[in-house]
Amino acid sequence: MNEKNKAKVYIMKRLQIILLLTILIAMLIGCSNSNIPVTPPGDIQPTGEINSHSLWGLWEFSADVENEALDVIPVRLGEMHLNALNFLEPPLNLYLTVENIQFNGNVLDLDVVLRHPFLGLQQYTGFDVSGILIANGSVTGFSNTDLRMAGDGDIQLLNADGYTRWWNPVEFPHVDTVLGYKDGLLGTPDDIADYDATLNAYKFFCDALDDPDDMLDTVDPESRCEFSSGMSNSRHYTIEFGSGGLVFNYAIDASWKMPVGDPPWDVPDSFPPGANCPEAWNIIVTEDDNTLWNDDTNIPPSGGELMLSVDVWDHFDAGLNSVTVESPGNFSAVTATTPSGGGAGYSTYELDIINATPSPDEIDLLITVESESVGYQGLLDGKTVSAYFTHTSEVNDEAPTQGEECGVGIYSSVTNTPFQDHPGDLVKYELAWLTSGPYEGEMLVLAGSGLIGRYNMDTIANPDGEIFCELPPGAITPGSNAGYVFHLEVEQITGRVLTVGNGPNGANNAILIYNDNGVLLSDETQLSVGPDGRKIQAMDIDENGDLWMLTGTAWASYTKDVKLERWIYQSASPYYVYDPTSDLEAGSELGTWMPEPNEFYVVENDITGMIISHAADRMFIFQQAHVGEHNGHLYVWDMNSSGPPTYRDDLYNDSLFSYGTQRGFNDNHKNAYGGIWIDRSVPELDYCRILIYGRRCPGIAVMLIRLDATDCSITNENVIEGIGSPYTLGINEDPDPAKRNVVFVNYPSSSCWMGAPPADW
Repeated sequence: MNEKNKAKVYIMKRLQIILLLTILIAMLIGCSNSNIPVTPPGDIQPTGEINSHSLWGLWEFSADVENEALDVIPVRLGEMHLNALNFLEPPLNLYLTVENIQFNGNVLDLDVVLRHPFLGLQQYTGFDVSGILIANGSVTGFSNTDLRMAGDGDIQLLNADGYTRWWNPVEFPHVDTVLGYKDGLLGTPDDIADYDATLNAYKFFCDALDDPDDMLDTVDPESRCEFSSGMSNSRHYTIEFGSGGLVFNYAIDASWKMPVGDPPWDVPDSFPPGANCPEAWNIIVTEDDNTLWNDDTNIPPSGGELMLSVDVWDHFDAGLNSVTVESPGNFSAVTATTPSGGGAGYSTYELDIINATPSPDEIDLLITVESESVGYQGLLDGKTVSAYFTHTSEVNDEAPTQGEECGVGIYSSVTNTPFQDHPGDLVKYELAWLTSGPYEGEMLVLAGSGLIGRYNMDTIANPDGEIFCELPPGAITPGSNAGYVFHLEVEQITGRVLTVGNGPNGANNAILIYNDNGVLLSDETQLSVGPDGRKIQAMDIDENGDLWMLTGTAWASYTKDVKLERWIYQSASPYYVYDPTSDLEAGSELGTWMPEPNEFYVVENDITGMIISHAADRMFIFQQAHVGEHNGHLYVWDMNSSGPPTYRDDLYNDSLFSYGTQRGFNDNHKNAYGGIWIDRSVPELDYCRILIYGRRCPGIAVMLIRLDATDCSITNENVIEGIGSPYTLGINEDPDPAKRNVVFVNYPSSSCWMGAPPADW
């Protein structure tokens, strides 16, 4: 060989060596952006860039079930940051083997063993390595419409450590560009296999997982989930076949950055924070409360609530995550953006799911943990880099309408307690409890002419209480009826206080809105239900914060002009916006009671209470009755997410009270005037403590009954003697059972009556 040819060979060999070294380094080096703040204390302070994800390898798995054989074919290895596919096939770096293969019907169990090829080269230690099963997906309907994951009939990893979008062929394009997903020389090309899942399951590999079946909570976070050079790590996979057999692709994702400083390096401390992935690597879910139920014999057939505490483990920035939990068809997505606590390396997020409609037996939850990083290293522009996990919650087979919380007792005695001391002023119609702000838990009730007072339920010995707010002059009528407050509600979301005075000439058609500190937000000119003569008969607020009102013409007229209206919750002024699509003409359902001989007076459609059960998703309206054949009327509607509620004729009851409420001058005429209230202090009680009372006249006693919200059956009934003629009642919705007192507000005297619940209530 002449010198010229020798030189060419030498140069080519040198170029091959340089090229292979370049490829090796390029496989493991990334480039990106980073955010810096860290919470809670104990996290490692991040510095530099955190685009660290690398595709270490890609294989195709194909099972021959009949012969109980498994083929593992390299598809492509190591393409990351450099389109070096032609030089990396056949594989030159990562070693993958499959052990302990066992076929069990339509389930395959196996151990995947990964061996890091660079023995002794500590600078190539990997972090947060995961083996991803890439297949097809049929489950959609998530709040992020990009997501599609495996479900029934698909190939599923039954013991996944988590889920990821990284390297799915739908979103990582089939092009010869940096980081692109490109079919290799071997294996089934994606355009034939057509893998369409964008969210794929994985198992996590690191040195700290000694056993293939170890859970991630056994990992010491200080190890930073390292995969040391030269180490072998094994993870157990339990894979269920899909309807089309068992063929899937398998990708290895890893994170890495060059260690800082000169060798020798200390693993993991010499590696910058960006060597780890920016997203969370583990979560721990605790169910603080689970009242989910599904029972086809009840109406509605399902319901309940779920309260979760989610510990999010993130190497850095553990407090900068946003956590969303959802389960399509079972409940809407709920998000927590701020942690409630945490510790070194993790933050805790609280999520409360209300008004669920779960499927029977159990439901699967998808928990998304969004990190502070965006863009998936330039591949998915604008998409937040997220970690995904699943959790399964049990569903009870019956509604919690009975049991310890609901109890079987009833209030048996009431103590006369002077909540206020304003002789001559009328206390009438409504009271409420503040749910937020500086006076949370205190009771609101009319304290004088145009004044609303607040009373600390722990110190009610003070007869005067304190003034919460004073209604503006236009909200009340001067004269003998001065100071009437016909309606008083507290909205649960922001704690806003809504009140309706009797207005000029008793119009009773405008709402005043206060914040939870008693500051007027909106006067009666901003929220009115119509012209003079139309009154607000009753109102309550649903779990979404929407205001529902029953309105009608003057009470003494014998017409059926009553209408149910929804006013949509707004976070800012005007706070509630009228929704005409939800209007319901309710006069055909609500009764009209005409005068009878010797009747004192008859008021058509006099609605004395309306309450919405958040748990049962129902509206209950109580109408008084003065005629002998009726003992009060209960009307029930099922709530709908849009449009008007649905009337439940099968749940109508026109004789609620078994005890006679005879009027003193005519034993045939009964007075079932009273009110309705629901106890929402804990979720279970929302199903079973709907209280309705009927006032006797003259004022010697009241009848008090308790309803079940699911079938409207009466679960308890009692007579309470000697408390005068109360115009309304309420329950102190305190989480402490000892404070859940029932309160009657009397008329025309200025005293209030309170009863402590018995032990079995």
